[in-house]
Amino acid sequence: VREKEQDWSHSVDLPLMLISGVFYAWGCLELASHHAGSDPIIEGKVLISSISTDFMEYCGGLGSMMLDDVDGWPAKRSRGAAWLPSVMAGPLGILDGLAMAAVLSCGLIGAGLYLWGRALGGRTAGVVAMLASLAMGPMVLLSHMLSYYPEIIASFVLGAAATAWAIRSRSPSTMLLAGMGIGAVLLVDVRGLMWALPLLGGAGLAAVWGVKKDEDVEPRVMWTRRGLLLAALVLPIVVSYQLGTWAYPAHTTSLELQLDLRPLFATHGATGPEFVPPYEIDSAYRWGRSSVWEIPSTLGFILEQSSMEAPEGLASQEGVGSAAQHIDPWMLLAGLGLVGALAVAKLRSWRLWALFCTLFPF
Repeated sequence: VREKEQDWSHSVDLPLMLISGVFYAWGCLELASHHAGSDPIIEGKVLISSISTDFMEYCGGLGSMMLDDVDGWPAKRSRGAAWLPSVMAGPLGILDGLAMAAVLSCGLIGAGLYLWGRALGGRTAGVVAMLASLAMGPMVLLSHMLSYYPEIIASFVLGAAATAWAIRSRSPSTMLLAGMGIGAVLLVDVRGLMWALPLLGGAGLAAVWGVKKDEDVEPRVMWTRRGLLLAALVLPIVVSYQLGTWAYPAHTTSLELQLDLRPLFATHGATGPEFVPPYEIDSAYRWGRSSVWEIPSTLGFILEQSSMEAPEGLASQEGVGSAAQHIDPWMLLAGLGLVGALAVAKLRSWRLWALFCTLFPF
């Protein structure tokens, strides 16, 4: 009976998703001043934004979309992430459009957090996940961020939530939704690849090995079911790949160039032949433009970059946005939350797999 109560109900869960989204957006707006004002490093100081040039890119990007000027699009941004702000900018103007899109994105994040928790542990877990996120300053402050990051984070959360449901339910409809979520993740930012691969791998494995076996069903029928689940998962991703040329114009900077640390390290004193330009790169990942067969080369480049040691001239300093300020205080609670999540999932193998796959990229 308990398991049946945890099944999806349109009449119950859809209103709860809507309420969670609305409440989360309202909570972000109400709590933003509290989170910003309680920062001892920021409070009482006059700050000069370090992303002023990026802000110009966000505004200029919306202008180019509204004028349908592809050549004027910023090379490091995705038109997919700017779609919602551009829709809002039409009637409201660029600045108000960015602001309204940020609030709407927070609503989508709240709904996604409920869906994510609901998939792993039930309705109570979904509500708790949404409420707990309001205690995290960076999440709340997304509601006041005039950039494309609120839309990017919303896509990542919804993609993870849909994947969690696909792994749990393993039905064609949930696999289709997971594919749509993963496709959106790939369209909003080239860095979305690092989120999409674990989500796709988790859902794909569930599609192949998670089909419930019936004693009276022939193996041929079982493989047909597996094929149907895989097709539902992959089809939206194929469509997303076709849309990649719209999201990423021809002059878009590849993921490798955006992550290449060698120019930065060379500026701060790193020596060696690998730090002398021109820098050799074997791939140039841009979803929809580069071949999917180049993705292993892209992953190899990322691993190579992560193994580089920062030169002494680029020693980390504590300051606004540092890990010690925003991440370290949450490590104990994160550990306790993981233990609680394992208890809520009741050690069911597919729910644990969903928990691992959807948390891994974050």
